[in-house]
Amino acid sequence: RDTTLISGTGNTPYNVNLYDVSKHYKLKKRFKKHTNTIVAIDSFYRNNQLYIVSGGGNNQEIYIWNAKNAKVKTKIEGVGSTVWSVGLKDNEISFGNRWTASRGKSKFQKSINLVTLKISKNRKSFQNFNQISMKNGVYSLTHSKGGIYGYSDAILNIKKSGTVIKKIVNDTTNGLEHLCYGWYKNYVITGGDYGNLKIYDLEGKEVASLLGHTGSVWSVALEGDRLISGSSDQTIRVWDLSQITKHKYIKPILNIFVSKENEWIVWSESGYFNSSVGGDKYVGYHLNQGLNKEAKYVGSAKFFDTLYRPDIIKNIWKTSSEKKAILFAGKTKKVKVLNIATSLPPVVNLLSSSTLKTSKNSITVEFSVESSEAIKEIIVLNNGERVNTRGLQRKKSHHSNSLNSSKFVTIELESGQNIISIKAKNSASISDEVLVYATKTTKNRDIYKPTLYLLSIGVSQYENPEYNLGVADKDAVAISKMFQKQEGKIYKKVVAKTLINKEATSDNILDGLDWIDKETTSKDVVVIFIAGHGMNDDKGTYYFLSHDANLERLRRTAIKWTEIQDTISNLPSKVILLADTCHSGNITGGQRRDMTSAIKSIINTGKGSIIMTATTGNGYSYEKSAWGHGAFTKSFLDGVGKMKADYDRDGTVTIKEIDLYVTNSVKRLTKGKQKPTTIIPDSIPDFAVGTR
Repeated sequence: RDTTLISGTGNTPYNVNLYDVSKHYKLKKRFKKHTNTIVAIDSFYRNNQLYIVSGGGNNQEIYIWNAKNAKVKTKIEGVGSTVWSVGLKDNEISFGNRWTASRGKSKFQKSINLVTLKISKNRKSFQNFNQISMKNGVYSLTHSKGGIYGYSDAILNIKKSGTVIKKIVNDTTNGLEHLCYGWYKNYVITGGDYGNLKIYDLEGKEVASLLGHTGSVWSVALEGDRLISGSSDQTIRVWDLSQITKHKYIKPILNIFVSKENEWIVWSESGYFNSSVGGDKYVGYHLNQGLNKEAKYVGSAKFFDTLYRPDIIKNIWKTSSEKKAILFAGKTKKVKVLNIATSLPPVVNLLSSSTLKTSKNSITVEFSVESSEAIKEIIVLNNGERVNTRGLQRKKSHHSNSLNSSKFVTIELESGQNIISIKAKNSASISDEVLVYATKTTKNRDIYKPTLYLLSIGVSQYENPEYNLGVADKDAVAISKMFQKQEGKIYKKVVAKTLINKEATSDNILDGLDWIDKETTSKDVVVIFIAGHGMNDDKGTYYFLSHDANLERLRRTAIKWTEIQDTISNLPSKVILLADTCHSGNITGGQRRDMTSAIKSIINTGKGSIIMTATTGNGYSYEKSAWGHGAFTKSFLDGVGKMKADYDRDGTVTIKEIDLYVTNSVKRLTKGKQKPTTIIPDSIPDFAVGTR
């Protein structure tokens, strides 16, 4: 229906050109948004308008744009960026995501420490980091024009005392170009296109191939036997070059991805990983299902119980060996070896409708579960509240595998929207959740108001005064008072237990958790607020420091996070956890505090709890006497108590409104130094937490 020829370019200025075939290929329009080679083009019609789909650029963007005026309709892009430069110094890798120069000399913007796994802005120059040398005694490296396409860097010249003794010519089989290169002992390392990272000897003979990257390798850095590489595939890879004489093909010992928002994941060859709270959703397994079948993708987050091993990742970095790291980690915690292809997560198949409207008080949902391993638990939630599955009915099946037989669960409905979530866990992993959206069209005669059970804990004054903080106790008291003012409004009753300073002993906190566990029903709402110090022991286990805590005896004197986790996961009600435990305070000795694992452990229960934390990873939460509270708590109090989060001016503040307000307020108060995290599961609809 059109006589348009569409052409993408591989050289600057990287335009997509439209030509009119009927008019001797006259140029009609140019699209100028791409920043690098256009690698794919397609087109389609919508409402008699021609739209072009073009893919490419430095960050593999896909643009959908109108052919008539070249205006962008939609842009699709990943959460990462090309890694143009890398540098290495001890445990710190610096890297750049903005192109400013060639041969790996682009400026650094960020750093990641492979021991603390802290992402930070890079404020150091190139001179502070090891890269790779193009000189090795009398030997040196230069590039020159040539190859089948005449690229300016297709030829790598190995020189001795200034004289070329060998030439390595790249073609389509080994990377086309020499984008970065340098010396490791008497070996030449060179990175090119299509993920090619090669090692040659002085004779120009290929010695080894480093397998891992899937895009152009733009930069390499070297320290000892350890090589770091950055690529347009948006990853950083870590290699052990001592393997050169043992293996023709070498795989990375660690792989790193850091998003634009500083979510990150580090993973090993066997799939063991460590990540930020949301980083594990970016990496997973692509499993071939055979001819004429779509490949299956399984995210790393599904294997939290078995493959989330920060201890193994840390020891791989130390030893440069996954095998040694596993042996070392196995001394303190059992290591489960998985074959991902045969240990897949369960699959929940919905056999009844996913959307429905009804005037009835309950519905019955039918589903089946496929799993290669025995099912440990089936989790059913309605609007974040646990549904009793003890009496789960099973439909008889003609199949011998009872795991695949269909099941029925009856669910009591609330007036209005109900989001029903079904998940299954086996010994290795957890399934994706299946959602059912059910709308009850009739209102209950008496609109039920839940009882709010609030456990508010704040410790500013410790038995050891070296641990003391400024306002954690005030935060806990203020949170209690704010929610108590909601009694008779959103909540029928607000039953609060507030523990501060001397009252917040380990025994009293555990009693408080027991109280919440015993009192709460499925119709209630629970809020747990904790403010004070949090610390990790040498095994990475996270503890909340009670008033009587002793850093030398954490296990016996502090609250192990699993106590909080177990309480939350067993509650039948909707749960909101507010955690402000990453204060710097006056604790000495370089104690580590990172509650990432603690947060992820709650998420992995599948309970559907709402988690709001004052900061991410091992970042600090800030407090000022002028605020009267910590930045996180002040923002929450202002948002709900003073209704500043009521963005739509309807007289109520919902959980999503307070999330947005706290995020923006904390950023403003701390000038971007503190970044809170909120987890709101898809299975929980937006709901009010406060009203005028």
